[in-house]
Amino acid sequence: MSTRYLNVTVSAMALAAMSSAPIVGLGGAALAQESASEIAESDKLVVTARKREESIQDVPSTLSAFGEDDIARFEISTLEDLESLIVGAEFIGSNGNPFANEIIIRGGGVGRFLNVDGGTGIYANGINVQGGNFGGRSLWDVDTFDVQRFEVLKGPQGALYGRNALGGSINAISKKPNLSAASATVKAGIYDNEGYSLGTFVDAPIVEDVFGLRLAVEYFDQEEGFYFNPVTDDFIDATEEIQMRAAALWRLNENWDAHVQIDYYDTEREGSSTYNVVATQDPFERDLDDLNRGEKTEESYYAALRGDLDWAQLDFIVNHREREGSRTFDQDEGVAADPFDPAAQVFCFSTMMGAFVPPNQRCTSTAGSVFDRTTVEARLSGETDRFDWIVGADWFDSFDDFFQTVRGRNFADRDVSIQNDTTSWSIFGGTDFEVTDRFTVGGELRYTTEDKDLASLAVLTIGVTQVDTELSETFEYITWTASATYELTPSALVFGRAGTGFRTGGRNLDGRDIVVGTETLVTPDTFDEESAISYELGLKTAFLEDALIWNTAVFYVDYEDLISTGNTGLTGLDWVNFVSNGGVAVLFCGLSEVKYVTSDLPGGSRLDVRGGVAYMDGEIDVSLPELLAEDSSFPPVGDQISRVPEWSFTASAKLDVPLPKDLTGFGSLKYSGQMGGQQNFQNTADLPEPHLLDLQVGIAGESWRLSGNVRNLTDSDEPIRAISPTSNLAVAREPRTWWVTFTKTFGG
Repeated sequence: MSTRYLNVTVSAMALAAMSSAPIVGLGGAALAQESASEIAESDKLVVTARKREESIQDVPSTLSAFGEDDIARFEISTLEDLESLIVGAEFIGSNGNPFANEIIIRGGGVGRFLNVDGGTGIYANGINVQGGNFGGRSLWDVDTFDVQRFEVLKGPQGALYGRNALGGSINAISKKPNLSAASATVKAGIYDNEGYSLGTFVDAPIVEDVFGLRLAVEYFDQEEGFYFNPVTDDFIDATEEIQMRAAALWRLNENWDAHVQIDYYDTEREGSSTYNVVATQDPFERDLDDLNRGEKTEESYYAALRGDLDWAQLDFIVNHREREGSRTFDQDEGVAADPFDPAAQVFCFSTMMGAFVPPNQRCTSTAGSVFDRTTVEARLSGETDRFDWIVGADWFDSFDDFFQTVRGRNFADRDVSIQNDTTSWSIFGGTDFEVTDRFTVGGELRYTTEDKDLASLAVLTIGVTQVDTELSETFEYITWTASATYELTPSALVFGRAGTGFRTGGRNLDGRDIVVGTETLVTPDTFDEESAISYELGLKTAFLEDALIWNTAVFYVDYEDLISTGNTGLTGLDWVNFVSNGGVAVLFCGLSEVKYVTSDLPGGSRLDVRGGVAYMDGEIDVSLPELLAEDSSFPPVGDQISRVPEWSFTASAKLDVPLPKDLTGFGSLKYSGQMGGQQNFQNTADLPEPHLLDLQVGIAGESWRLSGNVRNLTDSDEPIRAISPTSNLAVAREPRTWWVTFTKTFGG
């Protein structure tokens, strides 16, 4: 049996704080009767959230983990899929393009623009992988393929995880080769809109229990889509991608093993599904006269050595990865006259500002990036009867070469290039001390130094050339965590935690000061680092021989020098986007999650029901630079932290039913929703309020599985990103779609 863990919602009105709990997945055909105690034993999912193995219920933090069965049942293959299972989080598909996807946890990372790091720590097999202006705030596609488990820690995680784990952290853990049994799995799928997929997954123990390989390859092709362009007679969201993994695991002896993994990903897919609500009547039929496509390749080379030194365990990890991508999309929401006459075109920028104009226009944007990163981490960990400890150090060097070209705006055409070289190293340590059999205290500490060397050049076609020559700055941080747990009973644990996090500052690409009448609007050239401290109190409980788990928590987060995205609020060339520090912000939250699993249903059926709800209230005391704050030409600043849904919910039910002839029927239903909250820093655009249902039904035999899936079952048209009053832009939600997959395993 595979293990799994899921957050879900029971009644939004009945709960008001948080939980995290594991669950068992059913991969075979017949379901044996299981007692509550047997279920509880198998449900104790082991995680590595604190860089060492421990039960999820023992971690003094709000933590979510999703195992193999969750990944299969809910088709978790993207950051958006993962976010829909997490309460207290907000997914951002900023323009419908996957290169700009991001997740906001507990309000961490709301300021978003070029040269701004994400506020959620993104990790693959424990290694920080975020960075770069083009896809640098999301999990890499290569890391969401062939995954063993996802782990999501909520709240600042700067002590053990370091930079940018401000609101929380996400860790994707890959499957390793099986050293004991050879197997080959073939997976095929057919999809709505002329799509299909083919995959092969092979485990080959070359020397049993000593050395083995795992090979995984999957190809996906979607010839049609939802966004049709009748001008070019094609689909904007047609997709083709291939992902491959080769891994080797070598057990050198009973105490040492080496793991090597090589990943490759390549895709060509949609450019942007952003649309202007004034210019576009139907977001799914787009009369565009310019290319709207994107492409990306990713490579990762990972090696880890782990072993027992008698007095400690050593983990030594090296990872090098490269990403290259580009996208081009039509910004004018209209078709130019034929033949196209540049002299007669209207300013497509006026369309983006909300005033729709006749169709003789052309406006395109092309952007791309080449990014590479090398990381090394070494750590030692050990334990005695009452004392656990860990010490380590890490280093990385990354380089990002980004470009952007905008054409057709006439007065606002521009060419932008940015080179960013970042080097960082840190040392960290942590300990847990069991004061009594029931009371444990712990702490973690990290020192980080980071050198940023940034150079940028922006050329505007009106004859104004702006050169941001460089930003060369060193950031130093000390981050810490303190925790305490007390075991009320063998099935109830109360914990308290205080933790800190940070993300580095940077330089605005466009720092022009704008003269309006007799006033000068001063745009900040740079922005400072942002920090957070969180205080959390939680309770983890289990009932009915651990078949029912209820976890809850309340917390308070204090953000200092909150990084906020703003603009001058003017039009045309005087419209300047910038990033600044917005003073102090505080976030209050209560959240709760439950899980109930039983196999005592008629016929030995197994039911897994889970639920979660979170309430968050984020308030901001904005203190932009003095002239910005005082000058009435700037748009008003709101007092609510943006990208923080007031209420968020998740819920799911999974049912497995034994059938004749050693077959198993299965089904799962997932709900996610949110209400309230603001989208922008002016607080003039509400967050979308989606309520989404996903469904899976299927049948499984001893070595095969057939499943049918429907996403967005109710065909909700709530946009992914709400309409902004300042630009009339929105991102449409993908309509109801379906797919069927068949999996067959040989051997194993």
